[in-house]
Amino acid sequence: MLFQIGNSYSRHEISKVLGGNHRWCLPRKGNKVLYGAFTSEISPNAPWEILIGDKKKILESAEILIQQNEPIPIFLKQENKNWQYCGLFRLLKYSRELADISEQEKKSGKTRLQAVLFFETVN
Repeated sequence: MLFQIGNSYSRHEISKVLGGNHRWCLPRKGNKVLYGAFTSEISPNAPWEILIGDKKKILESAEILIQQNEPIPIFLKQENKNWQYCGLFRLLKYSRELADISEQEKKSGKTRLQAVLFFETVN
């Protein structure tokens, strides 16, 4: 199955094609992040800016993604619980800088952020 930008898919369909744990936002296999699945509720500027809280597995996946040079497919959750394919994105910056985190906490109203992922569109 090839994903089409703008089309929606279930997490089961996505995981069946790409692999990984369908419950994680950055599923991985070994030392490779397979895709991103984010919500605008948690990351209002998704898919370009992703807010990472204090969950250990998500932080670990984010740190693995830093080492990964290849882009990942990104999906955004829709109201109907399906996930819209946004395309391939490359990680530009992984930030744990206080200035970035503070800015994102102010913009989003979220607290306890640990990191911010900044992505760019590849396709």
